[in-house]
Amino acid sequence: MIDAQASNNNNFKIKGYSGISFLYSNWTYSFLLVVQLVALGFFLQGLIIYFQYDKSNDWRVGLLWAGAIIATVSCIFISISTFANNQTFFKIGLFFVGITLIITLLDIGLLVSTKNSNIGDLQYCSKEKSIEPSTCVKLWGQQFCGNYIILQCAQLSRGFKKLLLSQAAVSLVQAFYIGLSLLKLFRQTKRKSSSSYRPLIDLQRKSNADLAQNVVQLKNFSIEKNYLEVSIKSLEITIKTMGRVRTIFENTRLFWLQIKAQCDSLSDVSNIKDLAEVAELSVIYQTDFTNQIK
Repeated sequence: MIDAQASNNNNFKIKGYSGISFLYSNWTYSFLLVVQLVALGFFLQGLIIYFQYDKSNDWRVGLLWAGAIIATVSCIFISISTFANNQTFFKIGLFFVGITLIITLLDIGLLVSTKNSNIGDLQYCSKEKSIEPSTCVKLWGQQFCGNYIILQCAQLSRGFKKLLLSQAAVSLVQAFYIGLSLLKLFRQTKRKSSSSYRPLIDLQRKSNADLAQNVVQLKNFSIEKNYLEVSIKSLEITIKTMGRVRTIFENTRLFWLQIKAQCDSLSDVSNIKDLAEVAELSVIYQTDFTNQIK
């Protein structure tokens, strides 16, 4: 199902088609083809009415009918080419539609000249003439008398209007066919030209993405490097601190060993001198221990 919707910028769009592509979509060509067939039906009806008195001998009948048939066949051909998406047949159909448009315009000129000649022959079709019941006129090998002349003049005028309006509709449809087909060819050629640069555009985008990724990696590497340097400095400080702690503990152990040796060497605890030396030595080692901790 086709959904018609209004976009934010108030452009009419058909689902499945972008931008103005709906103008030369299959739905548009289908609509034009239907109008063409309806116009052909009216043309046939007008042709029968207008030339009913001389169907076999008037050379204009065949010419007008042939022009209408050729125009219809060309429209059918280009529509089917569009449905099948065949560019070669589409271009051929576009060429024939252009030719038939010229033929249709010539047919319209022929119709105008035909009306003038026929109405001129049928003099009593003029509203200025008063038609009596006994008034008769011979036209196309037949006699027209009285009110019958008025009826036939009205019939003649009605047939001419149908012919002229149907031919005008056909020419308008052909003009739309040509305009929309040229727009379609232009858009497709432009799209094809832009698509030829698609690999380069994709390569450029990939290069930009790789460059951005490399920049991010460099930033991450710089952060990791700074973090590693800080970690190394912290480790060095820790190692130095552990070395100092080890030295402190080693000195402490030596200090107590010396104290113990001094105590073991004392034979007489009452010897004040030896006790004074032990106390002095203890103060020295304690001071040294305090300085090392600082």
